[in-house]
Amino acid sequence: LAFLPNEVFWRSLVSLQHLLLHSNRIAKAASYSGLGGAPSLRLLTLHDNPVSSAPFYRALTVSLCSHLLCLDGAIVGDQDSIPPSDPLHARLERHRAEGNFLMPPIWRVDEDSGYRDHALTHLHQQMSAHRLFACARPSIALQRVY
Repeated sequence: LAFLPNEVFWRSLVSLQHLLLHSNRIAKAASYSGLGGAPSLRLLTLHDNPVSSAPFYRALTVSLCSHLLCLDGAIVGDQDSIPPSDPLHARLERHRAEGNFLMPPIWRVDEDSGYRDHALTHLHQQMSAHRLFACARPSIALQRVY
């Protein structure tokens, strides 16, 4: 297996939670980018594929499949995002300036804030992302996880 169906196909699989694709011939992130359409996908294995040895493989996969909780047997966490200090982050920012992809802004909440403040911040993030994606159809969309 070297290429997967597009997002429309995966969107119809609403009950799909676990997908084991390890030990195949998937060589590029574009080959599995449609997996982002699987609304319930929580566990994905892609290890032992050529793409899994690429730099930023985990960060890009987590960005493409934003609902993932576990990738290749490891829990998805903050370390799987692309840090602003990384050179790839600067390249992605240039693409955003050109309109090739969108990255929603970060909304921060003080640790001592109450539940209401956290809930409102989350709502603002969701609305901001929705507005961004409604205005443009980017070829890449990244979600920051902090």
